[in-house]
Amino acid sequence: MRQFRGPALSVTAVLAVVNLGVFVRGLVDSGSLWPTRITQFEIDYGLWGPEVGLTEDTVLINSLGNPIGLIGDQWWRIFTGGFLHSGIAHIAFNMLFLLLLGNRMEKDLGAFRFFFLYFGALVGGACGALLMEPEAVTVGASGAVFGLMGGALVGKRLFGNLARESGLLGLLVLNILISFAFPGISLGGHLGGLAGGALIVLAYSGINKWTQDSYYRQRSQQPSSWETPVSESAGRKITSFDASKSFKRWRQLDIAIGCLAATAIGTGFFWLAILLAERV
Repeated sequence: MRQFRGPALSVTAVLAVVNLGVFVRGLVDSGSLWPTRITQFEIDYGLWGPEVGLTEDTVLINSLGNPIGLIGDQWWRIFTGGFLHSGIAHIAFNMLFLLLLGNRMEKDLGAFRFFFLYFGALVGGACGALLMEPEAVTVGASGAVFGLMGGALVGKRLFGNLARESGLLGLLVLNILISFAFPGISLGGHLGGLAGGALIVLAYSGINKWTQDSYYRQRSQQPSSWETPVSESAGRKITSFDASKSFKRWRQLDIAIGCLAATAIGTGFFWLAILLAERV
């Protein structure tokens, strides 16, 4: 009997569901699909320079004059801010681009590499926003989405004709122009995410080329399992080279190094933002 297998879990779908779930939670505070002010939910979990630690630490004082907390250690806002959205139009555009780009890129990169690309670009976008507007409360997945655009443009060899077929370059230019033209849009977040995604896919491409070259080099130096007979009469056994197992090992190494590279790039953006902010 043929064994039934359920559908594979999609990282893109999970990210979209989490974003929508957080948006619904935010509606409790805003009470409107078109909010005109920053909500308490965004203040508590949005990206904000003083809370992250990219500006001078400040001690909060209550009405009695007693210290109640120290601003500057909530680095986790770099991630939580990327799942908050200020209004239905904001989340609709971001989720539309996430689904259009994410589904295709996840198939091309694989779930693990796509997951690290998304969060690496999210960190890059957060750091770009903090550098350009450290005192503003920034929310939205735009940095990560711009990272997917930048990654798709850099990785055209990996993604076939994605950039040309979808008119991605024109769409990216239009979105950057909108970022300059309209107030309230985080230009730093968009550019930081774009740079982060492009660098991560560039690293993926280089790592993939290295692992493929290493695999074929190893294969060329070993007799294959279907070309090498086992000679028992000669009193010796020739060790065969299993190409399928070797390819699987190199592919696993490719994914592991790629994920580490994405983590390193995201972490590098974070520390670069701290160093630059301290010099300002």
